[in-house]
Amino acid sequence: MVAYEHLGTGLYRLEDVLVDARGTRRCYHLVVVGDAAAMLSDQDRDSWHQLLCAMFPGDMAEAKRARESHHRESERCQRLLQQIQCERDYYVPVTEGEWTADPVYPKLPDWFPPHANDDELIAEWSLPVKWCVSGFRDAVGETAEEAIAVARRITNERERNARAARRQADHAGLPALQGSARQVQWAEQIRAICRDRDLVKEATRRRVKTAKYWIDHFKHVTRK
Repeated sequence: MVAYEHLGTGLYRLEDVLVDARGTRRCYHLVVVGDAAAMLSDQDRDSWHQLLCAMFPGDMAEAKRARESHHRESERCQRLLQQIQCERDYYVPVTEGEWTADPVYPKLPDWFPPHANDDELIAEWSLPVKWCVSGFRDAVGETAEEAIAVARRITNERERNARAARRQADHAGLPALQGSARQVQWAEQIRAICRDRDLVKEATRRRVKTAKYWIDHFKHVTRK
C-alpha cells in the first residue's frame, strides 16, 4: 500500500507500507516533483536536506556514509593508478642491434576491489605481461631478451627465404625488384609464392619491377 501526503508545492511525503515475514513496516520518503524541483535554490536545497535529515535520520545517515565511502574509494583508485603508472615508467624499451622490444601491460580497470591489498595490486598491475618487437607479429616473450631472440630468428629465416626466392627469380629470368631492402626481401618471397601457386600470369611477373606492387596486391600470401 502506498500513500502520498502533500506537504507543499511540489513536495510530497510517500508512505510505503510493507508486509513481509517480519511483520508490517512503514517506509517514508520525501518526493520532489514538477517545477518545484527545477526552481530549488541552493538555500532551498540546504533547507530540504535538513528536513530530510529530520524526517529520515537513519536513511540520510546511511546515504551520507555511502557517499563518503564512495569518495574515499575514488581517491584510493586514483592514487593507485598514479602509483602503478610511476612503476610502469621504470620499464623502458630494450634495444639490441636493429631490434627493439617494448613492454606490454594489462589494461587498467576503472575500479579496484575495495578490500584488496594496495601493495599487491600495485605489484600485479605494474609488471609487463609480455614484451613485443615492433614489426614482428610473432616476436613475443616473457622478457625483452626472449622477444628479441625470436625476432632475430624470424629475421634470419626471412633472409634465407629471400635468398632462395632471389635465386629462383634469377633462374626464371625475372627482373630485380625496386624498393627498400626490407620491401624487396618481402616482395621476393611473395613473388615466389605467387609463381609456385600460379596466382599471377607469367607476363605480369616479368613486367612488374617494384616491390610495392607485390606487397600491395599479394601480401596476404605470406607474413612480413
